[in-house]
Amino acid sequence: MTKFNHKVYFIILLLSILTLTNACANNNAKDDDDYQECLKLRQKFDQIKLADFTQIGKNHVGIYGKGGTTLKQAKKILGKPKSVEKEDKGKTYIWQAGKDYSMVVEVQIVHGRARYKLTQGFKYRRPKDKITLQKYKKLPRGLGYQKIINEFGKPDEVISGGFWSQWYHKNRQEIYYKTDIQGKHESNATITLSIVDNKLFKKEISY
Repeated sequence: MTKFNHKVYFIILLLSILTLTNACANNNAKDDDDYQECLKLRQKFDQIKLADFTQIGKNHVGIYGKGGTTLKQAKKILGKPKSVEKEDKGKTYIWQAGKDYSMVVEVQIVHGRARYKLTQGFKYRRPKDKITLQKYKKLPRGLGYQKIINEFGKPDEVISGGFWSQWYHKNRQEIYYKTDIQGKHESNATITLSIVDNKLFKKEISY
């Protein structure tokens, strides 16, 4: 290879490296923008409060919500919903965020108030050792919800409220942690915790 060709080769190689570096930086920046967008929606989700639908209506006809977030308040917190699904007992309002709208927040409104809510498609950025198999195994039944949060942080995904058939329970929820715990096939584990009256009722880990 001639001296000239050596120089040309070096310049092309340098330009290729710079191009790839910029591309990776752009991808990282885009991923960070997506994460921040989803994080904001996840934080707003926590502001939605569920109504108490255990109160029987007049003459025991119908069940009407007491307290909780109204539709107007939900829109003020979460913004304009992407879509609405009509149901027998009310409507479910859907918000989305992130790349390809992969993160979803749903709020069911019955008699003008929030009856259940869920969020999925999100994972907090946390140190890998924040949630370990050893820590999971030590979680005892009856552990307080706040102690779980103190140990693991806020859950990535949540299903909360009156969607357990006719036996409505305002203070029941399923919370999910997407972990870095690896199984036999190198798949990361998801921890599911059932919370009733702010205490751990049941725990499960799946790969």
